[in-house]
Amino acid sequence: MSAPPPAGEGEAPAVRAAFERCRDSLLSHPRAAFDELAGRLGLDEDGGVAYFLAGHALPVVQLPRWCAALAERTGRELAPGAVDTLCAAAVAGYLHVRAQDDLLDEGLGRPAEVMLLAEALLVSHLELLDDVAGRDSGFRRRVTERWRRYGEAMLLEARVHGGSTPCDEAVFLRLLERSRPLVLPGAAALVAAGLDDALDGLEAYVGALVEGHQRFHDLRDAERDLRGGRHTLVTHRHGGGDGASLRRQLVLEGGFDRIVAEARVAYDAAGEAAAALGLDEAVADAGRRIASMEEVQRSLFERVLHALLEK
Repeated sequence: MSAPPPAGEGEAPAVRAAFERCRDSLLSHPRAAFDELAGRLGLDEDGGVAYFLAGHALPVVQLPRWCAALAERTGRELAPGAVDTLCAAAVAGYLHVRAQDDLLDEGLGRPAEVMLLAEALLVSHLELLDDVAGRDSGFRRRVTERWRRYGEAMLLEARVHGGSTPCDEAVFLRLLERSRPLVLPGAAALVAAGLDDALDGLEAYVGALVEGHQRFHDLRDAERDLRGGRHTLVTHRHGGGDGASLRRQLVLEGGFDRIVAEARVAYDAAGEAAAALGLDEAVADAGRRIASMEEVQRSLFERVLHALLEK
């Protein structure tokens, strides 16, 4: 299955600047570990542009920019440089998660270095959020709660991959907390602009977006996850046998279409939540994700039909 096309180049300068600021926030030894992680992910080739702006990627750097644009449309402006700071906070928070996830899922990286790099990135992320949102106790509680739930979800994922906990629907929904800190840089922009009343709506948008993304991501990577022994909702439902059995259940028995329909429901909910907020860029993004997902679905159907007609 091919990945969606990259997003427009308009966001590229913000991504490069956020990547460099995140790197510059680290001291020498964590920075060396950061460079190793960046090299493995291909971030060092273009400052993270292709990686963070890939069509299938979550809007890590874009979300604080969208929230700042919303603030401007309502007549509120953030302090000079605040958006750039929040974009760097977003990169630091994301790479904190990615470093830990790669180690736990695939054993990538040296454990001691990953642990200390992740800690340094989290400290940078929190400091950069504070630089914009201040030390408002309500926002701090939101930050603390998001990262506390992240830790719980990561430990649950370890149990899932270890085989002691099946990844059924209820567990899948709990595992989504791994990605929910995505909301924090955008939430900091809203707090700084005095739009605290929009925070719950932003949480609803991010929650639905993360669900749609994860359902489709797990579907797209199902065979690789099955080969690697990684347990997901898709492999739990359809991976009881080998790869051939998985393909049969997904392609010939309708599993693929059912999961796409579930992801579509979540993406529709994300678009509705974004529309209620007036987060126009996020509404358009949700629409692009649905269109891209359905194009993959059509392409698969055409390949299967072509193969059947050739018999």
